[in-house]
Amino acid sequence: MKERIINCSIELFGRYGIKGVTMGAIASELGISKRTLYEHFTCKKQLLEECLHSRLDQHRLFVLTGKNLIDELVALYTGMWELDLRRARRFCRELRKFYVPVYDILQQQLLDYASAYNKYVEKGIREGYIRRDVQPAMVCTAVSGCLMQFFAYADYEYADVRRIPSPEIIIIFTRGLCTIKGRSYLEQKIKEIA
Repeated sequence: MKERIINCSIELFGRYGIKGVTMGAIASELGISKRTLYEHFTCKKQLLEECLHSRLDQHRLFVLTGKNLIDELVALYTGMWELDLRRARRFCRELRKFYVPVYDILQQQLLDYASAYNKYVEKGIREGYIRRDVQPAMVCTAVSGCLMQFFAYADYEYADVRRIPSPEIIIIFTRGLCTIKGRSYLEQKIKEIA
């Protein structure tokens, strides 16, 4: 039942916005009582946290593969393409405005995820996939900046979808980090996901 509630809530939040969906509307959509809903989630904030974690897990966003820097960045790129970025940005904008504690959780996840890239840079350099002049801090800063642009700094409505940054920037950035050996590996990974 909990999974059904989360999935239904995500759909309704995407359709009507966070503020436009009440706990009663979720219960009604599911054909359950509000009491049943509150047995699983004590408040909307708790439900939002679960929806956030579920969505990130579903798209494998902010989940490290444990392989190498190129694999991590390709996984991030793939996850970004699978998202409806307009909905994600709207969701984040509403979190920031109305549910600051949940927004803070998202922001912390973004920063923790980006800072975990340090070890992958060093490993990539040792393996010959990443250029020796690449600084781990630069990669962490670039990844966190990209993620913040996509999600956390979603303060305004985009009238034109072409102005939303493309996940393609992740691949362009990755190419710039790679040695010849790394670029060959990256191109192979891109062919696998195409």
